[in-house]
Amino acid sequence: MSKTTDIANAEARLAEMAERLEALAATVESLSRDNESLAAQAAEAQRDAADAMRAVAAVTAERDELAARCDEALAQRDMARAELERVVEQIKIANARLYAPRTEKVPPEQMSLYLQLFNGAEADADEAVPEPAYEDAAAAPQRERKRGGKRRLDYESMETVVIEHELPAEGASCPECGSGLADFKVEVTRTVRLVPAHLVVEEHRRHVYVCKECSKANAAGEEVPVAIVRASMPKPPIPGSFASPSLLAHVLYAKYCMASPLYRIEKDFAQLGSAISRQNMANWAMAAHERWFALVHARMKGRLLEGRIIHADETECQVLKEPGREAKQKSRMWLFAAPACDPPNFIFEYHETRSGAVAEEFLRGWSGYLVTDGYEPYFNLDNEGVVNVACAVHVRRKFVEVLKGLDEGAADAVRSVALEGRRMIDAVFACDRQLRRKHGDPEALRKARAKKLAPQMEALLNVTLQALPNITLINLTPSQGGPEAASFSFRT
Repeated sequence: MSKTTDIANAEARLAEMAERLEALAATVESLSRDNESLAAQAAEAQRDAADAMRAVAAVTAERDELAARCDEALAQRDMARAELERVVEQIKIANARLYAPRTEKVPPEQMSLYLQLFNGAEADADEAVPEPAYEDAAAAPQRERKRGGKRRLDYESMETVVIEHELPAEGASCPECGSGLADFKVEVTRTVRLVPAHLVVEEHRRHVYVCKECSKANAAGEEVPVAIVRASMPKPPIPGSFASPSLLAHVLYAKYCMASPLYRIEKDFAQLGSAISRQNMANWAMAAHERWFALVHARMKGRLLEGRIIHADETECQVLKEPGREAKQKSRMWLFAAPACDPPNFIFEYHETRSGAVAEEFLRGWSGYLVTDGYEPYFNLDNEGVVNVACAVHVRRKFVEVLKGLDEGAADAVRSVALEGRRMIDAVFACDRQLRRKHGDPEALRKARAKKLAPQMEALLNVTLQALPNITLINLTPSQGGPEAASFSFRT
């Protein structure tokens, strides 16, 4: 019985285990199916994630592109605003040059209220002007008295023709008693008479002389040379021309000293009864240059290059009917000068270009101090020994243009820098004028300048160096001249 029972129990356990195995197999099969489904879902999720990453990358790229476009638009806006400000400043400066008074003084109303309150003392101060004595300061200013009467002419420089007004012999008797009259005094009245210009024909007759005795002997068969002698006669200024020295001088004076065009001089001669054409006068002027003025020009240039200081500048000019160039093309008239020489020396040269090669060629072999404006080629000359010295007047002009071009709402720091630069340059000019009046000797003037002006120029340089960061911080546009004036002042 016990064995049968054990077998039955074992079979029951086996059946139970078989059921469990079948259940486990079903579970395993279900899990396998779930695993496949999860794997499919995971693959789909990976595909969705990849799509999402691509979408995010596209959105990021689009955002970066929009940001770049926005930055570019902002930069273009800033450039357009700066260009607008530059144009407005140029218009203001141009209007000031055309319509404003011809002065570089800045009136107080163009200074902001801030500067008038807190910087007025610095703007009006001038250490170069000494304080007057009390008597001079307290004395009432004397008005200049206006002198009445007519303005006297310098009669001594004119030719005087004396015209005597006397009584006739039959009228020189006393109307009361009939006795003769004697001179009591002479009343002198001066008038100025104009002698109208007129043309005079000079007929030069040159006499030719011959020896009659030698002629008779030669006619008689003797071998005697016959002497023929001509009287001396001044040579004409232009061979083959009817222009006399006085006529040539008048044409050159009228054209180049009085700026009269040749066609007007031609009309003047026509009024005098002579048909002297403008072509003749033009030929005379060119002949005068070739025969005399070219030599004078070369000598003046040699004298100029002997000095140590030369001023240079150039300006636009237009030349009509120039070979190989259109009438609308701009040419240049260059000026090289030494105004401090005795006498002053000014040389004008015409060139088709503004290239710095013109100055290099003119100054080749010269060494000294070259005073110019801020034109960059002057400071890049390939000439050894040339020391560039910027013109302080042009530096001051840049500071004044800053003040004239600023709006009412402009930063006060800009006005303060410009006013300080202008004030310091004015002080340098005032000190130099005093030194010129005090020292007549050039060497004494040079030493006085080194002692008095050098510290002021050093102070101007230091102020300019300190102003450059401020100009950058206040965003002063280059058109307003602040950086240009500051950098230009380094060269003075």
